[in-house]
Amino acid sequence: MTVGIIGYGRFGKFAAKLIAKRANVLVYDMNMRPKQFPRRIRSATLQKASSQSIVILAVPVSSLQQALRSIVPYLQPSTLVLDVCAVKVKPVEWMKTILPEDVSILGTHPLFGPDSAQASIKGHRVFICPVRIQRELLRHVIRQLKAAGLVVNTISPEEHDKMIAETLFLTQYIGRLVGKAGLRRHAFSTKSYTDLMKIITITDNDTRELFRDMLLYNPHAKQVLKRLLRAETHVLNELY
Repeated sequence: MTVGIIGYGRFGKFAAKLIAKRANVLVYDMNMRPKQFPRRIRSATLQKASSQSIVILAVPVSSLQQALRSIVPYLQPSTLVLDVCAVKVKPVEWMKTILPEDVSILGTHPLFGPDSAQASIKGHRVFICPVRIQRELLRHVIRQLKAAGLVVNTISPEEHDKMIAETLFLTQYIGRLVGKAGLRRHAFSTKSYTDLMKIITITDNDTRELFRDMLLYNPHAKQVLKRLLRAETHVLNELY
């Protein structure tokens, strides 16, 4: 089996290496330059990568609509298309609208990445949002994910975005806020401070685009941000 991956950024590279343990991988990225690839991973044209039986869109939310339109001419009937965006309502709407009706669609969000799952993906969680997919194919995908050691949770796009706004977006916001303050690491500190420094490291490695897209395309994130700003005012009032 060969899997096509559109987008070879930080997560695309990570996903390609994981999938290459079980299948061949063809990757396409418009910004890709000639390079040496790990075993079972090869660069390909957009047409070739998009014509595989499974196509994974590993692009930012802001680039997803353009990516969807670019692969449509090359998709085969019954192809399974997956996204890995950290937002789900909008990507699911776009996939249903743009992709042909004979293409299977599954929204996914792996709650791990190159930092948190550097040693292993076992025990890490992945959310799936079935959009347009036959029951047996969905069962097969779930079996494969579980066989890789992942914890699989089925969730609606709306439920997903509400939860992510209060977890991932909040973590990104706090990590970037504290990071911008220029606080130093200390050899001797509390465990909570050490954990906070770990959050800063992770958010520093994630792109500004990911952070911005979570706010722009997840309305629940906007609500969380407003609550945070109101809470900051209350805390400052307690101090002064």
